[in-house]
Amino acid sequence: MKNEILYIELKTGFSHNGPAWIGFAEFSKSGQTVYFDNKALKKFKTPGISSNYYDI
Repeated sequence: MKNEILYIELKTGFSHNGPAWIGFAEFSKSGQTVYFDNKALKKFKTPGISSNYYDI
């Protein structure tokens, strides 16, 4: 798996001022899933303005 440093912000229920983290995340081989802080985040098929991934 590929590792990168990412900025991750929780936007659900917040108006662009939610909690945020910077840290290492791992990507699946296909790049469709990101693993961060013992969570799996799946990529939206059509990314929007407010989010690109959702918690599975």
